[in-house]
Amino acid sequence: MALFYGNGTDTGPDTLPFTFENLVNALNTVYPHDWASFFKERLHELTPAAPLGGFTQGGYRLVYRDTPNAWTAPAGKKDFEYSIAMKVRPDGVITEVLIGGIADKAGFASGMKLLPVNGKPFSIDQLQRAIRSAKGATAPIECAVENNGVATTLTLAHHGGEQYSALERDAGTTDRLLEIATPR
Repeated sequence: MALFYGNGTDTGPDTLPFTFENLVNALNTVYPHDWASFFKERLHELTPAAPLGGFTQGGYRLVYRDTPNAWTAPAGKKDFEYSIAMKVRPDGVITEVLIGGIADKAGFASGMKLLPVNGKPFSIDQLQRAIRSAKGATAPIECAVENNGVATTLTLAHHGGEQYSALERDAGTTDRLLEIATPR
């Protein structure tokens, strides 16, 4: 790893750039692997989902539940990212819409402001109630929105209720994450 420390010389404070090949070669001296493919796949290719190999190989799986996980619950934050694929401020302004998600497909966009939801004045709690009541139903969630001074109605065809991500232990595998996190 001397490559990353001035090639073993005392350079003093200096910027020493390195190439992709330098990185791959240095990593191969530590642990032989196809590092070039590993990084090209993760840095230059798009995938529909996050790489979860570290979690699954560590003995866990990603699941979605209708209650917040232990990490987000104490904050009391209501997050709709995994249920309707958008983030909303308490004043109703949409701050993020996940591309290809339910809200995006329905025509929602960042900067729009939610007005009534299912005919009732907007609040985060009202949006949460609408998502909960749509679970298993057939009627979509109706949202009046304002975009640049123009009001319109959009519908969310989401019937899965609230969804929060969580890591769940896979009982049939070794708990490698616990092994890593255990103090020595």
